[in-house]
Amino acid sequence: MKMITTASIALVVALATTGRDAAAQPLGDERALPFHLAQRDLERGKFTAEQLVDVGRYLFAAKFTLLDGAGRPGSTGAALPTRRPTINAKPFLRTSGPDANACASCHNEPSVGGAGSFTANVFVGAQEREPTLESVSGAFSAERKSPSLFGSGLIELLAREMTADLHGIRAEAVANAKQSGKRVSRPLVTKGVRFGAIGAEPNGTVLTEQIEGVDKDLVVRPWSQKGVVTSLRTFTVTAMNHHHGMQAVERYGMRQTGHRDFDRDGVEDELSEGDITAVTLFQAALPAPVVVEPLSAQRRKAAQRGRQVFADAGCTTCHIAALPLRSSTFVEPGPYNLEGTLRQKEVDQTINLDLAALPWGKALRRDANGQIWVEAFTDLRRHRIADPETRTLANEVVSQGFSSTDEFVTKRLWEVGSSLGSYGHRGDITTINDVILVHGGEARDARLKYQALRAEDRAAIIEFLRTLQAPAIEATAPPNVLPTALAAVLLPSDGAAAIDRAVASVGEVQASEQIVGRAVAAANRAEMTAARIRSLSKRIDHELAKLGGTAAPVPTTKIVAALPPAIADSLIEQLAIPDLANEPRREKLIDALRRAERAISEAHAQAEPALQRAAVASLDPPALTPTGYVPAQVVIRNATQLRHDHQFGRLYEEVTVWCEDLAFRTEQLGQQVAVAALRTEAFATRSQLAAAAKH
Repeated sequence: MKMITTASIALVVALATTGRDAAAQPLGDERALPFHLAQRDLERGKFTAEQLVDVGRYLFAAKFTLLDGAGRPGSTGAALPTRRPTINAKPFLRTSGPDANACASCHNEPSVGGAGSFTANVFVGAQEREPTLESVSGAFSAERKSPSLFGSGLIELLAREMTADLHGIRAEAVANAKQSGKRVSRPLVTKGVRFGAIGAEPNGTVLTEQIEGVDKDLVVRPWSQKGVVTSLRTFTVTAMNHHHGMQAVERYGMRQTGHRDFDRDGVEDELSEGDITAVTLFQAALPAPVVVEPLSAQRRKAAQRGRQVFADAGCTTCHIAALPLRSSTFVEPGPYNLEGTLRQKEVDQTINLDLAALPWGKALRRDANGQIWVEAFTDLRRHRIADPETRTLANEVVSQGFSSTDEFVTKRLWEVGSSLGSYGHRGDITTINDVILVHGGEARDARLKYQALRAEDRAAIIEFLRTLQAPAIEATAPPNVLPTALAAVLLPSDGAAAIDRAVASVGEVQASEQIVGRAVAAANRAEMTAARIRSLSKRIDHELAKLGGTAAPVPTTKIVAALPPAIADSLIEQLAIPDLANEPRREKLIDALRRAERAISEAHAQAEPALQRAAVASLDPPALTPTGYVPAQVVIRNATQLRHDHQFGRLYEEVTVWCEDLAFRTEQLGQQVAVAALRTEAFATRSQLAAAAKH
């Protein structure tokens, strides 16, 4: 981490002269978002990386209005699109949200992109409630401090590389087990961080019982204080809906929900895929925190000694000073995004941004091998940081993801010096000393060593930590006012807009190969998930055998929701017209449609009995599987109309949307069976241990 003086930490971002006159925005237009970026234009190189970052900066600071689509009166703030039974939500609500109309309303200390003070805390879980929740009680939601996003591009790149390493170890274990014919166990270590161990059986079964600090899928998720969010893009799509009621089409639009106005606020397609790409790139490009040397020679000396004392006390066991990064190229969309967030398979070309080529990136420390050392003071791993003796940091009741309430991802300390008076998950601990003293669980030994230090050594640690600060970024443009240079690009003249519309019409026909490719990919996913459900069903049987057949009474109601109507024949009838007789992609589309329909039928037949068998004694009854998003009758109606109108490109897309919906429904079944298998495995293991203890 580069050492600089206080006087040199201000990074001025010049946004050029601002104003509305340079563009075709009408007088009196109060929209914050008078434009949308088409992802296809980004992939074709219409904008430079610098322009995309500038657009993302504008969107991050923009104060969205009802005209833009702010607010979600007809849906909740849940990450999974969920409609309210009535259109009854308040425009703003501090608990369930929407609770702000700009990202920068909360992420602003010491400047745009930074953390938030206690007044900007978020109530995680409250946004999913219906009816809306007005209580701030910890019994209903987890109150959290808004995190800083400085250096987030480097953090996500580290997480991606660690995930790739862990997946490589898993694949190697499976291959070795098959080759040797014996059970194999391998330590899960990447970049010096240990995530427990993974095992494999000769038949390919993966043993996940010893995995620690990361989800069972071995995806290192660096976002949220629980480490349950995969990427900046996923974080952004979720937060835009949660906090602002601005819904991204990639999750809340036609492809996933069958609606262009899912939240029923009267505004369609509120955030395009290109908009989200720009906001993501802006966050990824935010400068990394820096070390700010104190002006006083006495404090500089204390801080230098404090770094060593910090390590000697064992704090760097989890707060690892630096992690090595092999590549500085931020690829968007990322490789591990899940359904509902734009994925690499859904684009023709990724957008690449070399963070090391940015002005601040050129100062990053490299070793002789060319690796960048990211000095974030974290291991990106979940740890248990509370115990019966020290419970302050286990102050949550509502769980998030698969982590327990006393587990959190190791805090990135590289800007802790900028968090003056606001520490801990709620930001309600006012000093560094106090937050250290409430560490428990896996951090207990380090806390005890800190307590045993001499007063001057503890002071040295605090002086060292206060040198780790966020960069100060000064933005010259007020919210909702486009810089002139960007306005000229984003708001073209009427003539240019007409040309763009003509190009888009031709592009729709040319994109049919990509559309059919999506349908084929959806069918592949559905078939793979059906096969996975078969495997998980066998795993459930294996775990239940350990219990000697002990099971709860068979539920009297169905666990899995009913299959969607089989409409493949009706859709194929719409495709069977003379105009498409010689269209080479039609047969591929029809084959994908039939495969997807067969896969969900098979998955449904496997999932119901598997989940019934998994309802062992002491386990909570499993919830009904969600039923997908696109109503079959809507797809039939749309396809019929599109055929009548000879809009064949859109007809192909409508059939593809149905294939993707079938795939998503199948994946939902797979997720539910996977959770049931994990819970059955855990219950069987606990039962065996309890039985062994009795003997």
